Amino acid sequence: MDAADRVFLEDYLEFGYLGHVAAAVALYRAAMEADETASRVHLLVDLLPGDAQRTQEEARVMAERLATSGRVETALLAKLYAEYVATIEDFGAMLHAVRERRAGGLLCQYVNCREEVAEVLRLALKTEPLRLPRFLNLPHYDDLRDRLPPDVLEDVSRDLDVLAGGILDVANMYTATVGNDRPADLPLSDEWRNHMWIVLRYGRGSPGQIRPIRLVAESYNKIKHRFLVIENMKALVGAVHDKDTLVYAYQAKDRGLLEALVNSVAGVVTRQMELGAMLLTLDDRDLL
Repeated sequence: MDAADRVFLEDYLEFGYLGHVAAAVALYRAAMEADETASRVHLLVDLLPGDAQRTQEEARVMAERLATSGRVETALLAKLYAEYVATIEDFGAMLHAVRERRAGGLLCQYVNCREEVAEVLRLALKTEPLRLPRFLNLPHYDDLRDRLPPDVLEDVSRDLDVLAGGILDVANMYTATVGNDRPADLPLSDEWRNHMWIVLRYGRGSPGQIRPIRLVAESYNKIKHRFLVIENMKALVGAVHDKDTLVYAYQAKDRGLLEALVNSVAGVVTRQMELGAMLLTLDDRDLL
């Protein structure tokens, strides 16, 4: 393994893994403390500096009057969902980098990975059975048996099998749908406040179908780059011109979903850490 690749993996195991998990935990805590977060938002955005205690009370009253807490929960759910998808794409980039490390090195492939993320996750789902030595261009089991002590061989073999299942789990997460992208099927009743709505496409004529494998990624991009999360989708649909097409996805709001997303982020990061640790173990034995 190239020296830069090794330093990168070691740094990830000590520091880099914190990025997605710490962000997810922070978003979750802010959502769980939505009243305090809402007051803080109004304090920063709407109120001029003045008497600190009086201003904080005014912010609290404003947040309560405008029902900002529920809106804060929706906004943070969207951001946490984006962090969840970013974590999956990061893992996909690492898988691609490991597969193609012989062309310039793991770090080079990881830094420059773009569309390959979806491709490697899709390939994992199509590969039956998923054997990591072949999928990630790692040493074959027979080679490991000849080069590793029995206890290390047992650990690495077990890790390879467990990680293969983990990769499939993550790939399935990436291809899962977010609500629905068909406007006719959406519950545009007075319960619209109970959902998070994401505008995916808008324009004259047909925008074309969104493939299921792209639905998660498109939702993520619209949250990350534009924050195209709409509160009153019922009103927006009613305002769209007949000749225009609006495509959007939705997700029911649920505090349990917030916790599930945090746990999923941690799970994906754990798999990426396991992969990194295994690569370092193999490199210690000059097997990469």
